[in-house]
Amino acid sequence: MVKMLTVQVEDALAREIDSVVSLGRFSSRSEFLKDLIRKGIQEQMEHEQWRKGFDEMVKSVRKNALAKGWNGKLPTREERAKIADEWLKERGMKHNYTTNRLEKIKE
Repeated sequence: MVKMLTVQVEDALAREIDSVVSLGRFSSRSEFLKDLIRKGIQEQMEHEQWRKGFDEMVKSVRKNALAKGWNGKLPTREERAKIADEWLKERGMKHNYTTNRLEKIKE
């Protein structure tokens, strides 16, 4: 079954649609609008799938972090600095807080 949709648009938009249709890819305004609607629906569905996947990933990371002892709160400035210093040390660097620059650890 085919449903009829009626859309009112401003004259300027109708002229833009007509200019696109006149390029020859579409045979009518209706064909152009149907194609545009299909693409919009497809993009929305893909975005929704991505968002659901992202939400599931965040829940998984949170569950894993809670299982490893995370208390659910954001780390303090001091805790973040300690984490950053440990991460840099693992890579042979350190942060010079006086100059606010990274330096290689001298061996």
